[in-house]
Amino acid sequence: MEKVTLFPVQERLEVEGERVVITAGQEAPRVVPLGAAPELRVLLDAVRGPLLGDWAALQRGFVATLGGTLAGWTLDLVPRDPAAARVLGRAHLEGVDDQVLRLLTVMANGDEQDMTIQPR
Repeated sequence: MEKVTLFPVQERLEVEGERVVITAGQEAPRVVPLGAAPELRVLLDAVRGPLLGDWAALQRGFVATLGGTLAGWTLDLVPRDPAAARVLGRAHLEGVDDQVLRLLTVMANGDEQDMTIQPR
């Protein structure tokens, strides 16, 4: 999985198994093991779970609320783990059929990130 941010700061985030490679601007890439960054793991789980269609894993890690139909669905995720909830307040996903098209993350401190996902 790869996330590319163009604005306000260019950044590339690549998930490779149990590690994340982060490249910000022209800086050298930083490698972060997911075991050392539980706050990053909960964010990735909120994205990877729906993309993988792993409903059981989503329900283990989140209070998951699904709405709509295949033609237009929503999924709200609230972390079950108190430590994860101190980082991620909730994630709201929107999609059509088997495609996630939007991910809104609301961090515990109130910061929001709204991501549009384009299929390859």
